Amino acid sequence: MARLPGIRHSIGLARWWHFSCDLLWLINGLLFYVLLFTTGQWRRLVPRSWT
Repeated sequence: MARLPGIRHSIGLARWWHFSCDLLWLINGLLFYVLLFTTGQWRRLVPRSWT
């Protein structure tokens, strides 16, 4: 089983890991959308015609 590193019952360290991973997910999502619209790749995802 995978566990967080740290001392047993260390809620503070677990909370720090949790929010650090959340921050990385948010940065990754923002970077995805910025690159999606600045590079023009969004045109591949949005249909241009009904066929």
